[in-house]
Amino acid sequence: MNRKIENFFSSLDTLHEASVTDYTQNKIVLSGCVNTFCLTFELSWKAMKYVLESEGVDKGRTGSPKLILMAALTRGLIEDENAWLRMLRLLNDESHHYNQDCAIELCRMIPELLPYFDDLKEKIIAFGYGE
Repeated sequence: MNRKIENFFSSLDTLHEASVTDYTQNKIVLSGCVNTFCLTFELSWKAMKYVLESEGVDKGRTGSPKLILMAALTRGLIEDENAWLRMLRLLNDESHHYNQDCAIELCRMIPELLPYFDDLKEKIIAFGYGE
């Protein structure tokens, strides 16, 4: 299995653990959950990029996460454009500034965002690039 895909799958497993973690314990746990979401999102679009490039999709060669998401939508790797763009905004917001209230809200949202990552994993496998 390709390293980018393997890393995404591994990070997704950790995000599942984060989704059931009591992030209110302390700031370190909260930060860890946020960072796990951010890493999983980063690895997800890089896995998409790899699949798109392997499938010969020209837009897969770009470095832009938004263009990768649009190309992945077109190819059927992802289905809900709004959800993925929302996650990209969450990533960008967390990357550029840290706000504890926003971090708590992001952690609350992880369980509802997980199915999008899980669906991507299933699609990557269906495309023949995973387990």
